[in-house]
Amino acid sequence: MTTILGVRTNKDDERAIILGADRQLNYYEGDQHTEKAEIEKILKFKNNDAIYAIASVGPEDKDVNAFFTYLQRGIANFEKFLKAISKGQHTGPFAVYASLLKIRQDFERIQKKKIDLTVWESKFLQYIENKYRPKTEFTKNLMDLVQDIFKRREDPVFQALTSGYFLELDLLNRIYFSKHKKERPFVSEATELIIASNKPKLGLFYVDFQGTVSASDNDDKMLEYFCLGSGSVFSEEYFENNEFDDDKNIKDIKKKLKVDKISFADVGLSEAVCLAYGALKKAVLKDPDSSEKIDLIIVDKGGFFDLGKHIEERKKEVEKEALIEGINKYFNKKSKKSKK
Repeated sequence: MTTILGVRTNKDDERAIILGADRQLNYYEGDQHTEKAEIEKILKFKNNDAIYAIASVGPEDKDVNAFFTYLQRGIANFEKFLKAISKGQHTGPFAVYASLLKIRQDFERIQKKKIDLTVWESKFLQYIENKYRPKTEFTKNLMDLVQDIFKRREDPVFQALTSGYFLELDLLNRIYFSKHKKERPFVSEATELIIASNKPKLGLFYVDFQGTVSASDNDDKMLEYFCLGSGSVFSEEYFENNEFDDDKNIKDIKKKLKVDKISFADVGLSEAVCLAYGALKKAVLKDPDSSEKIDLIIVDKGGFFDLGKHIEERKKEVEKEALIEGINKYFNKKSKKSKK
């Protein structure tokens, strides 16, 4: 599995979300761990003026890749996404959506044709162009329903966060369980998300395997966070048992950032970074399925900053500096010996 988490600040002048994740991808054959690889588990992208950072747990396969590719498209192609994960199936969870796609295709045909239409089709075209007013409430409601089918899901993440239901994630997991039903997969194997977004307002969200979206409580007196993955139990212990007070991993960081004592009622950016970093470090130390390399993303109203990328770049610089220092030390030592 993995470890991902999100921590929300509650200082008015430092409103931000910190998303964190390890970088280890694990492969299993049954219960046997066979292989591991390094991947980034936080997806960052913009859709017009909306900013999203999405951390995920779950399988790594073509369907999951199709899901994340779909989310990043400016105008999301729901039909293409549905075909990619359903492989043309029109049963089970896809029966209703297959019918809706057929209706949408028929509508596009009607729009292009505009001749030899039925009375209802002609009236419907007039209705969506505001040239016809239905005589009954039933006809109006029916035309509104049909019109909703044709609306493109231009920003599926925004729609999920505002409606409380992530349709595409629910479908993704349904098809995963359908494909692997002989193996009887556990719910813990499904894809789940932690999302930081600046729209509809700056917030931290958890999306479960059924697509249900839960927002953090916005309680300024308590620490707002979500943790997922096999290492999440260790991150939760870190927060709930106040282990950050005596954590040697963040002692120097707190000192440099001028953080004296962390209080859940007063979590600014520096405190949130310390908490996220400390909790992740504990998880990767205790959980064999989480890697030592971690990513940290800061999301605020204006955008995001890739703190994990900055850390990795500095590590490379320090490594090169240490290499040069080591070579110089070797030559100095050799020079001293030759003088003797």
